[in-house]
Amino acid sequence: MQLVRTLFESTATEDITSECTPVLWNYKVNNLSSNGVIEGRTMYFGNHYNRYQNGMPLGVIHKERRYSVYNSGNYAMTQNGSKLSVTVSDYAIDGTFPIWNLPLKHPVNLAYEAATADLKDVNMIDPFHLEAYSEKAVNYNRDVEMFPVLKSILNRATGKDIYKSPTDMGVNMIGYCIKDEDVVFEASKKEIVRRYYHEINNYKLGLCDEESCKKIKLLMNELGIDETYLDVIEPALKKSKKENKPVISLKLSKRKIVTGKQTDILSPACTVVLNAIKALSKIPDDIKLISPNVLEPMLQMKKSLGSDSPTLQLTEILTALSICSTTNPMAEKALNNLPKLRNCEAHATYIVENGDKMALKKLHINLTCEPKFVSDIEIETQ
Repeated sequence: MQLVRTLFESTATEDITSECTPVLWNYKVNNLSSNGVIEGRTMYFGNHYNRYQNGMPLGVIHKERRYSVYNSGNYAMTQNGSKLSVTVSDYAIDGTFPIWNLPLKHPVNLAYEAATADLKDVNMIDPFHLEAYSEKAVNYNRDVEMFPVLKSILNRATGKDIYKSPTDMGVNMIGYCIKDEDVVFEASKKEIVRRYYHEINNYKLGLCDEESCKKIKLLMNELGIDETYLDVIEPALKKSKKENKPVISLKLSKRKIVTGKQTDILSPACTVVLNAIKALSKIPDDIKLISPNVLEPMLQMKKSLGSDSPTLQLTEILTALSICSTTNPMAEKALNNLPKLRNCEAHATYIVENGDKMALKKLHINLTCEPKFVSDIEIETQ
């Protein structure tokens, strides 16, 4: 391989191969080094390497694992005249689910199927692993279907068969880390119910087909659970039926569930969060953390600016509460208990609009919603 460059203000060229040897270096992503294989030539990656972090799944090269799913292994490039040779080694899958050494119908693996219902993923016994080792291992349809293709690519790159099955490529050891099966079973069942509500909401919004909902429903039947498995659901439905209004319920502890309904000023998300932090702070129900004299002008201003929302939203209320906390000790006490809502279960009797939905998500509240619009509830009450 020869490198040349054009001379300044001339059509003539000069050979610069000796001073600008092509960059040939060990591409080992998971043990990144700044030194190339050519002595005396230091590598500089700069910002160009960032495209691998967000654009391609080349291995765990970022502090946030979500940026990388596949371990691309090690690549070595060598030059022989004008020929470049590439060697690939240690390619491995770093995926988490399904867990290969748990039973096919284990609730954790069923929860994975529920989470990928829209992708039509199906857990299955890895036939390649069973044939090679006479051992059952759980994998899923896409990995099994693509393994012959990947195996062929790796064989061409390395000259040998590195793996005998898609399970061979995995580095997943989560199955060995489970210490309390009951806790894992319960968490998996709850996640499947959450996924069910997520999909039936998407179906109501026209974002998925009915098959996804039916699939998760079948998974729930296999585990002997239904839509009301989360104990936060029934209180919301009963409250909504009694008040003829949209309601959100939130579980604070094993014995304590609070509810919040829509008012003329506040959305259910606002009222349930205010009620929850009042309960945590042991503030009586009849004490208002924010005066209506503050809230009413806020809503009037919001409407005057062209907002279609008939009520204030959660972010607006929390902002108002933080301002009031500078002069109101009870508001300050309640606000300090806001982090305690993290990982609480909540259920809405309607599809929560994006503003409140995002605010609840930022509080790390696990929200499920009935597949109804607020207008549906209003029609039912007429």
